[in-house]
Amino acid sequence: MSRNLKFNFAAKKYKILLILFLVIPILFFSSLHIASAQPNNNKILFDESSSNWGKFNNIHSIGTYGSSGFANLLQNYGYSTTVYKDKPITPELLKDYGVLVIMDQTRNYTDDEINAIKDFVNNGGGLFIIGSTWGNTDGDQNYSYNKIARSFGVSYANNEILVNDKDYVFFSPMIEIKDIRPSPITNNVTNFIYMMGTYLKDPGSSTVVAYTDSYTWADKGHPAADGTTTSNYQKDTDETSGPFPVVSQMQYGNGKVVFMAAAYTYINAVIYRSDEWKLGLNSVNWLANNPNPTTYKPSG
Repeated sequence: MSRNLKFNFAAKKYKILLILFLVIPILFFSSLHIASAQPNNNKILFDESSSNWGKFNNIHSIGTYGSSGFANLLQNYGYSTTVYKDKPITPELLKDYGVLVIMDQTRNYTDDEINAIKDFVNNGGGLFIIGSTWGNTDGDQNYSYNKIARSFGVSYANNEILVNDKDYVFFSPMIEIKDIRPSPITNNVTNFIYMMGTYLKDPGSSTVVAYTDSYTWADKGHPAADGTTTSNYQKDTDETSGPFPVVSQMQYGNGKVVFMAAAYTYINAVIYRSDEWKLGLNSVNWLANNPNPTTYKPSG
């Protein structure tokens, strides 16, 4: 499976520039206000069962594209984090955790797995689906995490990447989100970077809490000769403009779900650029039924 909209036309093009520009922030904190995580909810399970995904968004990877900083953040606020690299996801697995995080996985999930996840949420669990872009050569609307989102009545846009040539950081698919609505998951969040992501094509019954601005457009992918997908990062006449919904939340039964479509927001090189870390922390707190901190302290 090719990860076209991410690695073929974007990451390869900007990889050297990103390394020069982005210095990995401090990932180990010396002074934090620790939230009191409830005993039944403080265990977070990260699904990393897509073996072909390497170190991208891997919470044990301290590299530029790893997500160890996100895991360290949660641990410093009282949570435990566990990686699950096997499959399938079962009710027996989920019963020991308060929150399941599915962050840009590439494998497809079975109906039994999706039913287990829905039952987990319905019975009081939290689900954080952090998607990303995928092209038509990767799959249709039943692709990977989008199939899970659709089971909750929400869907992500495929074969499109959000681009903004006016309000961005470093390069146009690294856009800045400033249209933020009041919510527990946006508490104390003024702006955040939305990097190489797509949007919520159908938010369903979820409540949208963050939008792009009107200068953002959805850049369509085009098949390349090598079987992947490429993009020109130019506004074509058949491409739609924003605002686009990018983060939403949902109550489902006794549990909760947060939907987001830019996993690169939580890589080590980005998570502390502005308020990305607060958005991630708030989301997990809300999903775990824990309060947000009274004071946010990223480092001492």
